[in-house]
Amino acid sequence: MRYRLLLVLFIFVGMTVWAGACSSGGGKDKFVYGNPPTGTGTGTGTGTGTGTGTGTGTGGVVPPLGGSSDGSGGAAPVGGSATSMNGSTGNLIVPSSYSPSTPNEFMLIFSGTEGKDTMTNNIMGAASFVGLGGCIFAILDGPTTSASDGENALDYVRANYNIDNDKTYLLGESAGTGSAATIANSRQSYWAAYWANDITTAITGWSPAQTGTQLGFYPWGNVGPGGKITLAAQIVAAMEAAEYRTPPDAPYSGPGYDFHSSLEQFEAALKFFPGKSRQ
Repeated sequence: MRYRLLLVLFIFVGMTVWAGACSSGGGKDKFVYGNPPTGTGTGTGTGTGTGTGTGTGTGGVVPPLGGSSDGSGGAAPVGGSATSMNGSTGNLIVPSSYSPSTPNEFMLIFSGTEGKDTMTNNIMGAASFVGLGGCIFAILDGPTTSASDGENALDYVRANYNIDNDKTYLLGESAGTGSAATIANSRQSYWAAYWANDITTAITGWSPAQTGTQLGFYPWGNVGPGGKITLAAQIVAAMEAAEYRTPPDAPYSGPGYDFHSSLEQFEAALKFFPGKSRQ
């Protein structure tokens, strides 16, 4: 694969330099934000949280609407450390603002071919800028992990940290498209919002397992085509048929929608999540 370097300048309360690599159809998937992870957290976590939720819950939704996992014992802060999560290895980010007494938003990410370490670096550089500075992240290597690894990570984080049942998110990037799409259904009731970014043919024919009516809430969804415009439209149509809430720009058609590895499209994906809730 051949790569080309892209340098983009953003000005926000000063100047931040964002740099990275893009390909035009499948090489290294993602530019790089900021500097490599340097957090001091160990990411080992020995929590004994039950993950049963403290909310009152309604309609038999699992996990209950309005509740939290009530997990405890996890290390904080954690700066992107490799962590064994119920036997599946991924990188964990826990912000310094985390408090076990307050339900926290959480995002599970399946990386593209850039791998979990580069994706972790991207997230650590971008999280505050896109409104996710208080979010906990578990980042898996998309090309080498499966939906079952995602389930292990989800269960681990919920047991070790107090996760808001209504603000749990899923992002699948490029080579992680297939695994993310699978867990989007196998744990469908957990996700307040799901974005499939830089999609591949692994998502062809995908549709939600249940409708919003069946789930007891209406999830949010969108797709970043990364050049696969027709396929993206098919996936959005399937989401909407299943009563997913989608933004007016669905599938995403802003800057970078028509080629793989767009910085702008990735940024739009991250900005989609803040404030999204199952309720």
